[in-house]
Amino acid sequence: MKTYFKESAPLNVERIIEGVHEISRYHRIQGSEELLKAVGYLKEELDSAGVKNELIEGTYDGKSSFLTLKSPTPWELISGEVAIDGESLSTSGTPLLVLPGSPPGGTEGEILAIESEKDWKKAKGRIVLAKTKRREGYEKALKNKASLFIAYREGTGDAFPYIGLFLTKSELKQGAILAIALSESKAKKILERIKHERRRVRIKAKIRTRFYNRETLPVLLAKIGNPPYIVFTAHICHPKPGANDNASGASMNLEIARVLRKAYDPSFRFGFLLLWVPEYFGTSLFIEKFAKLDEYYCVLNLDMVGGSPDRSESKITLRRTPLSRFSMIEGIMEYYLGIKGMPYMMGSDHDIFNFFEIPSTIAITLPDKFYHSSEDSIEKLSKDSLRRIGRATLSTALFLSKAKKKKLERFARGYTMKLIGEMSLDKDAKVSRKLIYNGLARDSRFLGIKIGRELKREPWIKWTKKGVLLPKEIKEVDRETGEMLEDIFKEKEGASQLHELLMLGEIFPRKLSVKALEEEYGRINSKKLLELIESLESIGFLKFP
Repeated sequence: MKTYFKESAPLNVERIIEGVHEISRYHRIQGSEELLKAVGYLKEELDSAGVKNELIEGTYDGKSSFLTLKSPTPWELISGEVAIDGESLSTSGTPLLVLPGSPPGGTEGEILAIESEKDWKKAKGRIVLAKTKRREGYEKALKNKASLFIAYREGTGDAFPYIGLFLTKSELKQGAILAIALSESKAKKILERIKHERRRVRIKAKIRTRFYNRETLPVLLAKIGNPPYIVFTAHICHPKPGANDNASGASMNLEIARVLRKAYDPSFRFGFLLLWVPEYFGTSLFIEKFAKLDEYYCVLNLDMVGGSPDRSESKITLRRTPLSRFSMIEGIMEYYLGIKGMPYMMGSDHDIFNFFEIPSTIAITLPDKFYHSSEDSIEKLSKDSLRRIGRATLSTALFLSKAKKKKLERFARGYTMKLIGEMSLDKDAKVSRKLIYNGLARDSRFLGIKIGRELKREPWIKWTKKGVLLPKEIKEVDRETGEMLEDIFKEKEGASQLHELLMLGEIFPRKLSVKALEEEYGRINSKKLLELIESLESIGFLKFP
């Protein structure tokens, strides 16, 4: 296997850094013109490298759906200016001053600090400041008829947080309010003045943004060789600078395309398909309209691949495939990275491929203290992280494509014994073993080896509306089910466990599905998960055969 690692040496980290520099110039919000410019840069680079590619176009229009996701309304930031107690802030400093999706307008007045639920009752017509991680705070401000929502997120220090609103046409018709973000340090100074100094803090805000009826949803696709394919994917969206998340993955995917274009030989077992997508939306569009799923062996997802242990407190983590979609690819990635993989975790485009039975894994640098903030900049990246993940990913593809069958089979047997042995140390892995051997049987069909044993399926669930299940989308169909989903998502692994249970339910009866989930994650809240599945069935997202 060392031979293939040596063959990954042409991967050029300096070129990856150069690509990050170019991509991070753009404020790559989904549904914006800047996103298209970033994709245009990638396309020009592929053309220059002689890599065949095509641009697949969907539409952002605020009403179209891609699998389970509804398109946000196309939106563009023009400018934003804010004055707070004499201090001036502008989007020339960071575009994240204005929440992506905020309507245009201006307002001024005294800030109302939201520190408990009862404070929302005073919000009507007021400018409110509230701690939030996602858009829940905005929804409360809108519900209580505030005039301006000011968001901040704990743990971000001097950085401005990225909190995307992604409003649909129907949401805009119901009404929208101005929205800005402040750094945690600025927000806490304001709270200190209001709470302890008993001072009134005034703010004046002027926001210039534009909503469009339509904008192109771009999916850039490159092919090297012929099917079946190993798929590499990276999302290109996110705000400026967004260096680690995810200019790093998009640029690495470009460099891998350059290297594979020169390395490819018709004798390879696999060709290579490389994708650059707006996160989730682009993948959902691709799967729904353009994918040829029977041609794809596996997916290697490149997302946040440059975090630094020193500057961003990150470390390289490998998230394995779900047990329901087991493949030896995770073991090969473990070998080349020199780390032990962790159970499947949702959060990027590998999810959707897994839902559609294409084993998908992700090597990622986590945590990242600059995640989704204005400080996710290029100088925080680690060349060592980029090199390790890039070469491991490339080596994995080369090993799978070129290794003799005996070597592939020997590795598959060795990794399987190791994995089952580890799982059996502190739990009964009886059901997991069946899933592992089932995944190996699929591997064997693509690799031409003989290992594994295919399961006879006894599905408990038919997942009819397949895709990422998000509280916002489910609430539009049924508010109670959406709130149940929201409650599940509050648990650390809740979203991953729910979607994995749906995947398991397509293979096993109910009792065995729950048992498999317990073996994979340990303790689970099966009662809550099963109640939510019953509710999803009642609103048509799945059926019980």
